[in-house]
Amino acid sequence: MSVNGRDTAPEAAPAGVPLRESLAVSLLVTLATLWYVQPVFNLRAMDRAIYWGDVRLNVWALAWNHRVFTGHAWPYFDGNIFYPHPATLAYSEHLFGIALPMLPLHLMGAPAPLVYNIAWLLSFPLLGLATHLLCRRAGLGRVGGAVAATLTACSFVRIHHTGHLQLLWLFGLPLAVYHLDRWREHPTPARLGAWALSVLTTSLASWYLAVLVVFVHLTWWPRCVWPHRRHRPAVHAVLAALGVAVVLGMFARPYVGTSRGSLGEMRANAADAHAYLVPAAATSLGHAMKTAGSALPRWSFGEQTLYVGIVVAGLAMVGIVRVLRGHAGRPDLWAQLVVTGIASLLLSLGPSADGTPRLLPFDLLAGTEGLSLFRAPARFGLLVSLTLGCLAGAAVDGWRRPYAWVLASALVVVALVDLRPNHYELKPPQPETISPLYEHLARLPPGAVVSLPIARNHPLPWYDADYEWYATRHWQPIANGYSRFEPPGYADLATHLAGFPGSEALDAMCALQVRYVVVHARRPVADLRAAIAAAGEVTRLRRISRAGEDVLYEVACPS
Repeated sequence: MSVNGRDTAPEAAPAGVPLRESLAVSLLVTLATLWYVQPVFNLRAMDRAIYWGDVRLNVWALAWNHRVFTGHAWPYFDGNIFYPHPATLAYSEHLFGIALPMLPLHLMGAPAPLVYNIAWLLSFPLLGLATHLLCRRAGLGRVGGAVAATLTACSFVRIHHTGHLQLLWLFGLPLAVYHLDRWREHPTPARLGAWALSVLTTSLASWYLAVLVVFVHLTWWPRCVWPHRRHRPAVHAVLAALGVAVVLGMFARPYVGTSRGSLGEMRANAADAHAYLVPAAATSLGHAMKTAGSALPRWSFGEQTLYVGIVVAGLAMVGIVRVLRGHAGRPDLWAQLVVTGIASLLLSLGPSADGTPRLLPFDLLAGTEGLSLFRAPARFGLLVSLTLGCLAGAAVDGWRRPYAWVLASALVVVALVDLRPNHYELKPPQPETISPLYEHLARLPPGAVVSLPIARNHPLPWYDADYEWYATRHWQPIANGYSRFEPPGYADLATHLAGFPGSEALDAMCALQVRYVVVHARRPVADLRAAIAAAGEVTRLRRISRAGEDVLYEVACPS
């Protein structure tokens, strides 16, 4: 750093970050988050307002975890969707690493959407705090650490993954590196245990995050363990790593045999030259470019929308210079972090195109067991965003002039304005009330349920995730489902049930031993008012209850 034209030594990293400082940074990031996510989040109706599709699938998955934790269901992977097929939780992410710390909210009676929304919000300050701890460990001062925390937590890649809570739960990765480096300095069981807990918290949230954790530790683990290779701490570290591997293996086992992603799918979901530098259409700058006729800004939901921000990119370049000059704290930690960021950037480009020499790093990994399931290489952009946020903190950390924190704060505000999704493609989710018919199902004798219409063969298949959320009100097994994968024959079932109340649909229900049918008169995917009117003449259907235009039936099947 330079003061009055003279270089001075960088501020040393504290032995430990004071609790007051950690709380202050957490509060700062929380306030920034509440403003930043306002275009995509309904703070006033957190108990009833959630987006569609993957969000409702995750709401159900968290609730299923909590049902198992409280002893109301077992086996763990035998979710109550896609009845009567087993291990249906393994058709998507199980979310164990998120559900476990959220269990107290469930025990206090919080509804499933509220548990999800609180977990979603917490992922921002938790990532900010973990980034702050890592940057302070690397030698940044309080201002630099706070800037890194805010810009990492509120990066646009997190808005891109608004509906993917399992990818937002990233805080355990920088926290694991932080604890591992502290253990390297002073190996104690407590620090090793904190590392293991951090790894499991993130790795058991998502397969993608588990791959990122392993990838980061390929370089960080040897560096931290090697100095103790001839001592007892190395034995403890190996045992801890084996324990973590065993736990991860237990959760990974149901996913063995899952269909792998094709190279074509990986290429389609890889980053490109525009991904990080062109503003997303949801940002103010991107919206202005679209209004002016530019086709460069991309919508928020494509895997290639990884905009890092003009201010963040500029600060990161300054931070790189400071790191190279050795003015940003500990060169060893910064070297590891920068290498991780560069490698992640290259891996996010995915595999090479057909007919071209295989020169990209992802080509070497795409055939391995773990990376073959990594269908979206662009998700390595999560680590790119983390690296750039830390480097941005390193840029402002060198300022020792009066009121430097004022200038740093102003730059953070400008950066967040640049990144904020002011023109998000969807309105914030609106409150929704679940039909009382599903409350009624909870009071009926046990029996499988099917809800109609099924959207499986419709251009909007994610509407089937609504029925998974509704099932958290009664927990009867349901024949419906929406997930990354589905059981054999589900498409045929959807075709048969589209003929309700015809005999083919009723026969299909009886073949599955479905006892109850909830028919929604009007849904975005179909209008079943005529079918409900015709059902009144079918002797195999007994009407149990009605709520508005929707009807709950019991199906009479041959003995």
